[in-house]
Amino acid sequence: MAGCSRLEPLVEAQVGLVWSYGIADYVRGHLHSKLKMCGIAGKLYFDPQRRVDPVLLDRMTSTLKHRGPDGQGVHLEGPVGLGHTRLSIIDLSTGDQPMTNEDGTVWIVFNGEIYNFQQLRDELISKGHQFRSRSDTEVIIHLYEEYGAACAGRLRGMFAFAIWDSKCQRLLLARDRVGIKPLTTRMLRVRWSLALK
Repeated sequence: MAGCSRLEPLVEAQVGLVWSYGIADYVRGHLHSKLKMCGIAGKLYFDPQRRVDPVLLDRMTSTLKHRGPDGQGVHLEGPVGLGHTRLSIIDLSTGDQPMTNEDGTVWIVFNGEIYNFQQLRDELISKGHQFRSRSDTEVIIHLYEEYGAACAGRLRGMFAFAIWDSKCQRLLLARDRVGIKPLTTRMLRVRWSLALK
């Protein structure tokens, strides 16, 4: 696994972050309300003693329910909260999110499609990684374990994700190079938020 020392903090001297994702409902300038896809949301306090309010995280995630009508999940761990609404496409039975690695130290919320996930999966299996699902989401978790933040550079596809590494106490946010899956963040004085819009 990539060590914590290989990851540099993206933001210093701030208190928190909030984020979410959901492809814009505007297509060519017109509201397109029937657009369906997964949605991710989350919140991070830079003060490790602060806790994310579960009611607030549930409300943030619920606002994306129209994007992912097949399921909803959250993960709360100290200063971070991850939320996900699911549109089931790949691995309908075991692809629920937030998803974790085997020992519960790496958590992910993800939206998108990884075109080379089968090739990456085969490579990771040859390196000793064991999979519990057939989802492209789990491939990203194991890729992160193997390569750290550099994992995003190995992905081909359209994606946005947030990975919480509890051992390193770090949050990695990534999106595809073109921004097909735009990732919106908002840094406030006390927190950082994320949105997929």
